[in-house]
Amino acid sequence: MKTINVLMIIAVIAVVVAFANLIFQFGDFRELTGYATGNATDTGTANLTIASQASLEFITNVINWGSGAVDEAPTSATIDSEGTVTDGNWTAVSQGLTLRNDGNTNVTVYLTSSTAANFIGGTGPTYKLKVTNNESNSCVANNMSSYTSTTGGQVLACSNFGFIDAADAIDVDVQLVIPEDAVPGAKSAVITATGTPI
Repeated sequence: MKTINVLMIIAVIAVVVAFANLIFQFGDFRELTGYATGNATDTGTANLTIASQASLEFITNVINWGSGAVDEAPTSATIDSEGTVTDGNWTAVSQGLTLRNDGNTNVTVYLTSSTAANFIGGTGPTYKLKVTNNESNSCVANNMSSYTSTTGGQVLACSNFGFIDAADAIDVDVQLVIPEDAVPGAKSAVITATGTPI
């Protein structure tokens, strides 16, 4: 009886082995074993963050009318950086300051400079600044499109000054009214541009 059971077990094992061999020979072994049959894909990611950086540069940073005086008859002379010299003999200047946004973000620009009294002196002087586009669409929201008096503090000049290369430069023109009683001597005023990222 035990011999029959042992023979029966051997026979079952032989049939299983024969069946498995048949599958391996004629079947798709790769599918049976889980072997990959198609292309496999996956993705990876490269990450970085570009920081916002505001940077302004006066690429034309000096206006110089040279030496001059108010004519005898009038009580004051008017000069500006757009070529005007009225009632005085200063050298005409036709180029203002040029400010470039060389950062990587649009900015709001404020201009700060001296008061007319501190810069020029005398009775009733004026000292005004004006902003125009040096490149089209540089200053999208111009707050100083006409001559505006300096205050000694920050004055909003351009609410939206772009940084794209073809539209990132503005001109800052200066207009002065010089009274006849202004104290003689060299006069100078610093104009500071401050940019706040938008």
